[in-house]
Amino acid sequence: MLLPANPEPLLGLLRDALRERGYVEGENVQFTVRSAGGKPDLSRGLADELVRLPVDIIVVWQTPAAFAASQATTQIPIVMGMVADPVGSGLIAS
Repeated sequence: MLLPANPEPLLGLLRDALRERGYVEGENVQFTVRSAGGKPDLSRGLADELVRLPVDIIVVWQTPAAFAASQATTQIPIVMGMVADPVGSGLIAS
């Protein structure tokens, strides 16, 4: 996951939502969290690191992280939150 400088509020919401659907961290789901700490220029390196691990899905928050993840992989699904106009910006086709 590429998340904002303080990812805890978002991670809490994600954990709660997944737990409601039967996914429990440490049992059947694992989070590998990376944060650029509010420095978008670090996002690409972090995205590349996640791809090398490898992970099954990448969750990003905000447009710079979404671009970094999309440049790092075309094979791993990317879930985006708080991304401005993903179609118009070219992140997705439709």
